[in-house]
Amino acid sequence: NQAKPDPYVFDVPALTSNQPVLLKKDNMVVVVARYGESMLASLKPGGRISKISSSFRQQPSLVDKNGYFVTRAYGTLQGCPLLITENGFKESCSDARYNRLGISSNPGLYKNLEKVEYHFSRNHTVLTVY
Repeated sequence: NQAKPDPYVFDVPALTSNQPVLLKKDNMVVVVARYGESMLASLKPGGRISKISSSFRQQPSLVDKNGYFVTRAYGTLQGCPLLITENGFKESCSDARYNRLGISSNPGLYKNLEKVEYHFSRNHTVLTVY
């Protein structure tokens, strides 16, 4: 029975809507964004956040009910750091690409970005990743 690693605690800057940022703490890097409803609707057919969230029940959504997106900043093809691109994310050492919701552009070759367990402070200025 292995002990859980200590959580990583990040100070979250004021986020500009729809603009992902990289946060680094020790050896952990995460991507954090807050997406508005219009951005979410443009990425996934069906409209509102609640509809989008329910459409992801088959696969874990990386966007929570408040529009926050949090994932480790590493790709799923070779595990290299992610770069933020205009339309989402790219693995720095390969051609692996993901949209702004962390969904693989080639699901037959590599998986979606991984869901992480996290918690925001009440005012969203501190993020704890478990």
